[in-house]
Amino acid sequence: MLKVNKKNSILDQLNRNQNIVVICNSEYYEKTMIDLHKAVSKKFKICMITIHKSFPALIKKFKEQGIDYSNYCFIDCISVENSKVKDSEQCIYTPSPVALTELAIAVTKMRQMHKTDLIILDNISSMLIYNKEPTVLRFLNFMMAKVRKAETKAIYLILKESRKEIVADLTLFADAVIES
Repeated sequence: MLKVNKKNSILDQLNRNQNIVVICNSEYYEKTMIDLHKAVSKKFKICMITIHKSFPALIKKFKEQGIDYSNYCFIDCISVENSKVKDSEQCIYTPSPVALTELAIAVTKMRQMHKTDLIILDNISSMLIYNKEPTVLRFLNFMMAKVRKAETKAIYLILKESRKEIVADLTLFADAVIES
C-alpha cells in the first residue's frame, strides 16, 4: 500500500496501480468528485457504481460541470426499486445497496458489455449505512481481487469521517491511497 500526497495526481496513480482508495473530507467531497471525474472522463471507459447519488442526479451534476459521460456506464444501487426505473444500455439498477451479489454480477455484465477499464465506486461511506462493516470489507476485498484478475483499475471513495478502523482495513487491500 502506497500513501500518496496531493502532488501525485489520480492519473499518475492509475498508471502505476490497480486499486486506489481515495479518502476525502466530507467538506470537500463534491469538489473532489468533480475533479476526479474531470481527470478520468476522457482517458478511460468507466463503470460508475452509484451508492451516494442516483444515476439521474449524477447525470444532472455532470451536465452542470461540463463532464462528458458518453464513455460511462452506471450501476445505480440507490434508486428505489418501485420507482418505475428501467435498465438501459447505459445504466443497470440493482435492488438496493444491500444486494451485493447482484452488484457484483452487474459489474461483470457492464464491464463485458462496455469494455470498461476503470470502475469507480461512490462511495463506501454510503455503503456502510446499508451494510455491516465486515460485509462491506469482504465485498471490497472480493472486488479488488476481481479487478486485479481482470487487469483493470478501480477507484474506491470513502469519507475521512468514516470509522478509522474500516479506513485502516480498507487501505490494507489497496495498492495506493490518496488523501484529498
